[in-house]
Amino acid sequence: MDTIVPALFCIIFIGMIAAFALSESKPQAPESTPCGTASCPASAGNLQATATPSPAPTVQENTALQVQITGFSTDKNVYSSSQQLKASIVLNASKGAGGITARLHGINANGSDKVDETKTIDVNAGHNTIEFLETTPYCTAGCGGVFPGPYDLFFEVSDESGLLAQASATIELVKG
Repeated sequence: MDTIVPALFCIIFIGMIAAFALSESKPQAPESTPCGTASCPASAGNLQATATPSPAPTVQENTALQVQITGFSTDKNVYSSSQQLKASIVLNASKGAGGITARLHGINANGSDKVDETKTIDVNAGHNTIEFLETTPYCTAGCGGVFPGPYDLFFEVSDESGLLAQASATIELVKG
């Protein structure tokens, strides 16, 4: 029903234009010109109407980058003071993109993260691996501010639109 009413309106409107044009008739084209074809001159009183269908509505796809973290791990579960920590993050991206921010932070002591590194990376569509190499803070029995015990590490991926994905892992710091 939605398409019938506009179609009928167009037919009526075209009929009205044709009737008006015929009432203002001009001399007919000579018999040698086949009227009703594209070769008839417009001044011969030829009225040609063409209906152009409306374009199909466009469907907008979600083109925003989508990221899913499928793995976040460290090379060990227990670390001594000032030891190298390797964090590996595996993520899947819906498409390739540049200028993505990857951040590893954590081991919060006295209100600040003792590990905090940010990288600007490019991701490919599909599987991506990001690695961070950090040094654990010096762990004391209290003087240095980082006590032995469990600490959280956080990983975040973001772009100009904001946070895309995040994950966390817990490690243990021991004196040593």
